[in-house]
Amino acid sequence: MLDADNFSGHYPGRHESSPLDALALIQLRELFSDADHDIARIVDVIRQHPSLTAEAIRRSNNVVFSGQERTTDLHQAVNRLGFYEIYEIVSAATHPEPQPTRLSRE
Repeated sequence: MLDADNFSGHYPGRHESSPLDALALIQLRELFSDADHDIARIVDVIRQHPSLTAEAIRRSNNVVFSGQERTTDLHQAVNRLGFYEIYEIVSAATHPEPQPTRLSRE
């Protein structure tokens, strides 16, 4: 059964780093460093990770990138965002910001 605990790893904002994300970052670095990089290969790397796909589409639908036209297509999302923004999404997923901890008053 799919519940919040099982789904949290695939939900943007609740993403936990995994070895697959680190691998995606390495693969994207290699693709971006290639002068003849193929956007289809970049999309294939991102598509393997549901949380990265969701975040790319979410950001691409921001008014800064989309105007008034929304998309659900990953290829179009990557085109809108550009390689730097895609790299930032993967980097953020691979190295999430630490969450603040509460200090007790004991």
